[in-house]
Amino acid sequence: MPAIRMIRSQQLRGVAITATPIVGGVLIAVLVNMITAGWSLPTFLALLALVAIGVAGGAWREAERARQSRSSAAQPAALPAEASQLPPDIVHFTGREDELARVRRMVHRAGRVRPTSVLVSTLSGKGGVGKTALALRIAHDLLPSFPDAQLYVDLRGVGGEPLAPADVLAGFLRALGVDEDAVPAGLTERQNLFRARLAGRRALVLLDNAASEAQVRPLLPGGPTCVVLVTSRRTLAALEADESFMIDLLSPADALALLTKIVGAARVDAEPAVAAEVVRLCDHLPLAVRIAGARLVARPHWMLADLAGRLRDEHRRLDELVAGDLAVRATFHLGYRGQGSAHREAFRLLGLLRSTDFPAWAAAAVLDVPVTDGEEILEDLCEARLVEIGGRTRSGTIRYRFHDLLRDFARERALSTDEPAVRTEAVARVLGGYLALAEAADTLLEPGLRNLGDGPAVRWRAGDEAFVGRNLAGDPHGWFMSERAALEAAVEVAWEYRLFELTWELAGIFAAFFAVRIYPKEWEKTHLLALKATNASNDLRGEAFIRRSLGRLYRYTGRWAEATASYEMALAIFQRTGETLWEGVTFRNLGDLFRDLDDLALAERNLNLCLDVFRRIGDRQWEAAGLISLGETLVKQGRAAEAGDCFERCLPIFKAGGHQWWQAVALVALGEARLGEDRLDASLAHLLAGLEIFTELDDQRRMSLTKVTLGTVYARRGRFREAADHLEGCLATFQRLGDRLWEARALEALAGVYEMRKMHVRAGELRREAAGVIDGIRPPASAAPSPLET
Repeated sequence: MPAIRMIRSQQLRGVAITATPIVGGVLIAVLVNMITAGWSLPTFLALLALVAIGVAGGAWREAERARQSRSSAAQPAALPAEASQLPPDIVHFTGREDELARVRRMVHRAGRVRPTSVLVSTLSGKGGVGKTALALRIAHDLLPSFPDAQLYVDLRGVGGEPLAPADVLAGFLRALGVDEDAVPAGLTERQNLFRARLAGRRALVLLDNAASEAQVRPLLPGGPTCVVLVTSRRTLAALEADESFMIDLLSPADALALLTKIVGAARVDAEPAVAAEVVRLCDHLPLAVRIAGARLVARPHWMLADLAGRLRDEHRRLDELVAGDLAVRATFHLGYRGQGSAHREAFRLLGLLRSTDFPAWAAAAVLDVPVTDGEEILEDLCEARLVEIGGRTRSGTIRYRFHDLLRDFARERALSTDEPAVRTEAVARVLGGYLALAEAADTLLEPGLRNLGDGPAVRWRAGDEAFVGRNLAGDPHGWFMSERAALEAAVEVAWEYRLFELTWELAGIFAAFFAVRIYPKEWEKTHLLALKATNASNDLRGEAFIRRSLGRLYRYTGRWAEATASYEMALAIFQRTGETLWEGVTFRNLGDLFRDLDDLALAERNLNLCLDVFRRIGDRQWEAAGLISLGETLVKQGRAAEAGDCFERCLPIFKAGGHQWWQAVALVALGEARLGEDRLDASLAHLLAGLEIFTELDDQRRMSLTKVTLGTVYARRGRFREAADHLEGCLATFQRLGDRLWEARALEALAGVYEMRKMHVRAGELRREAAGVIDGIRPPASAAPSPLET
């Protein structure tokens, strides 16, 4: 430092030192000047260090000023107020907690991992389901994370001409401070400028009601500091979103909570059951619930029951769901109007079917086109959220469905658009398709022995030989189960459209399925409608088939007087109209009925009459069925060996025809005959063989009937636990099915097991319970279970 002090004290003779940079010849001139002036070496070196410091300091200050200048130029200027475009949040927003949480996690995750591209979340669903409301709630929830800009646009993707991406970008650019005359003319140029304006900014873009991926892509910012929310009735699967949501109806609890927020807890608490009905009649659709709430708020003198009464009328329901500028019908119409002619027609006509779900071929039937064309139309309607996937059957066939309000809208459109003849023909084709499939399923359920004669109704098979096989897929039980509600609705629609032949044929063909599963309410409801149809058309033959089927129902459910009357009326008509085969079948039905009533002589007489008829016309299948019924009666008369002979004669006939179900019937009957002969090993072998077939065929009723006899066999062999398990299991089945006769017989058999175990108190309780069940149905409940009826 001495040199520096010396410099401070010494005159700088002729040398000027500045903080400006010294370069090239300037530095050489200074050095020459210093040496000539006689400066010592230390002084010279110190001075040189100071010069260097001055130069570096000046350079650093210049560099810092340049950096600050560049930073200032790169920092975005504050955006104008027009860049805050979000509509207000929804006041009574309810539910959707999972969706909100997922978007929060997406944004939080992006903040940690620093993505390289814009965040995109899509929300899709039907009109009125609350997509926009949810998107707005998400957007307002995210505002603190995206303070620089919030852009919003309704892309008009449904019901009209969608906005062009170029026009949307022009609006966004103006909102971002670009002068009108500075907005580029081309789409690509506008897209580039839009992305440049949002580069580095924390911006949120809400694209509402998008039509397609092609409409959305040009509107996506380019950088990772932005988030985009997109709503659409379509899935937009090709958009490669970070999060995609399928927005469905509200849960019943959330729908009720929404109504409560709107009308107040006091009104809901005063009528809780009615409030739940109101939201159910609104289909748990948020828009419909909001409208219902608004109507109640506008009418404080209304009870909730007043509105519920109006909504129950399905023909006026959409008229009631209007409040101010909100209307469910208008929302649905936007989506409907945007479809092609064939799509609109299929949508309308499918609404006439009344069933909530339906197979793909139904769309082909209403239009009378190939099934593949109908499937394509339904898939397009699914994309438009006018119908939706209702699940798959056991065979893997896709089913489609309407929500209730959309079905109301579709039917309303059909009634106002399509001529009555067009509607009737479309409905008849669908019902004809159901009839063709139900006949084939009935044949598989009870092979060789049909429950209904050929009727005059027209079957529809799509002009495709594989139509039946492809839809049944070898699983008649599964097909009937998946179509049960649709088939019941089909009978009602056939009656509504005065398609009388289809009404009774559809109802009658379900008898085999109803006999297996026992749906007594549906069975009786469809058959009483069918009787009205046969009376309206003076169709005696149809009446006879329906009365015979009703006799079967009444017999299974212990309504003996009605069963007898139904069978006898059917028999009289068959005899009058010359239906000889069905005369014999009805004699057999009466024989089975009288056996249940313990009038064994009358039972045997009717069964011999049926066998005479079947032998006269040469129908060996029905003859074998008659032999089984006769054998059942012989067992009850204590003539087990003769009964066994009847059953032995049946088996070869059924085996020759390849009829598994009837083989099982004969095997179980033979097992019961061997039980009557006290041949327990043979009885058990036959019963287990029959049970295996019934289990394979999923015939739950006959599985349970077989287990009653199995329980008795196990008990007599001392296997009491197995006996009780079988009997308790089938008892629960009979109670569920409403089969009171067999419920009583299972109770009696179970009482017998407890008697063998010396548990007399429990046995007495079960016998009293059986007596209570049997009280209203009259035939005696014999401890020896009656064999399987067919």
